[in-house]
Amino acid sequence: MLHLDGNTAAAIQLALEDFLPRGAPLPAGIPPDEACLHQQQSYDVMSAPGPEGVVLVQFTPNDAVCPPPPGLSVEARSGKPLLDVTTYAVDVRTMRILSVGVHVRPRS
Repeated sequence: MLHLDGNTAAAIQLALEDFLPRGAPLPAGIPPDEACLHQQQSYDVMSAPGPEGVVLVQFTPNDAVCPPPPGLSVEARSGKPLLDVTTYAVDVRTMRILSVGVHVRPRS
């Protein structure tokens, strides 16, 4: 069982609704092999407390739920497909999103 305090759960929910709003239609022209990337259940979520009431929420695609499409870019040194990781900074005192960042790293 996983226990989350109310502020952390609320921060995750706020970030998730911004990242992939529930019930939002798929963008036009999405290839079928990328459609699962537009579903909330296709992502792993991690959170960590930050300074002064900020919670960091990170979304990483889960390759077991949504396998990477075959045409992904690869990292030059390792040849591994790249992974987009999205991180939100949420102020739990005001329940506002302070920033959103995306970084790319090789898949493990």
